[in-house]
Amino acid sequence: MDSNRQGAFIRLGLGILMAATLLGVYSRLPLFSLALQAAVFGLGAVYLLMGGAPWTGSKWPIRAGLALGALLGASAILSLDKSASLISLGQWLSYGLLGYLAASAFRPVHLRLFSQYLLLLGVLMAGLAVYFYWGEVGNVALPVMNSIFGNKNHFGGYLLLLLPLALALYLGSASGREKLAYGTVAVFLGSTFMLTYSRGAWFASVPALALVAWAFRGRPRALVGWLAPIGAASVLVAFLISQSSLTQTLDLGYQGAIAVARAASGSEGQDTLAPRLDYWQGAIRIMASRPFSGSGPGTYEAVFPTYQRDPQFYSRFTHNFFLQMGAEAGALALIAALVLFGIGG
Repeated sequence: MDSNRQGAFIRLGLGILMAATLLGVYSRLPLFSLALQAAVFGLGAVYLLMGGAPWTGSKWPIRAGLALGALLGASAILSLDKSASLISLGQWLSYGLLGYLAASAFRPVHLRLFSQYLLLLGVLMAGLAVYFYWGEVGNVALPVMNSIFGNKNHFGGYLLLLLPLALALYLGSASGREKLAYGTVAVFLGSTFMLTYSRGAWFASVPALALVAWAFRGRPRALVGWLAPIGAASVLVAFLISQSSLTQTLDLGYQGAIAVARAASGSEGQDTLAPRLDYWQGAIRIMASRPFSGSGPGTYEAVFPTYQRDPQFYSRFTHNFFLQMGAEAGALALIAALVLFGIGG
């Protein structure tokens, strides 16, 4: 099979998986996740049997990915909870295989198509948030956005991956039609991003947006002139979606910004920093006690109580991807993850 047909085959397969994922959201069948993993492995096997070629870019991400997969497998064998680790290992392998298939189908000349694919998926997730997934009221006066992620912080982090991409394509568009299309996507993603009220995502958006500004630093006036209307439109759309009074919306945004500033300065430590410091220190202690194998993929939530210092804080997750990788799979897996995402990014 020639490369064009191979790419079309994988794009079709990934599209079907995306549709199946959305279907699984509504069906809520407990076996649906395992069925999707099996579909990913099946798609990868068929692709390789048809003569599929790996990604033609740098080999270092592939090497780091293979090393990480091998270390996760070894950690699962030595895990403190083998059943949890096998489930987690299957998830990680399916994620890695999806990335491999995407990299094989969307080669450098197809990066724009791949970007459009990711933005389309993001718009679908944001649309689900607007129409179906309000909830998790918590400490704010309005329900917040969580989409199918079930948590506003997870959804905010997901949108944060797409916003810089949408803004970069918007700023780099030559034609007015493209600029309007990418600008509309950026406004929709930006408005739902605001309505997550995720302080962590808001805080992390500062370096992400600064990176976009740095990439287009050669045109400072145009940069400000094009980004200002996107920001204003995002605020307006967020207000219209929330259907609240303007005063209430502005007050929530103000309170959220103050919370971010307090978290950054440490003055909100009891609510934000103190728990996370305990999670992070717990992860470091787990990794120190089992530096080569970790506790096993997917075991942090079970092992953490043994290592936590303050019993009032508990979380299923470390709130830091790399520290959780080190705690669950060991120091070498942490290094492999840093190499993989450092090079791949």
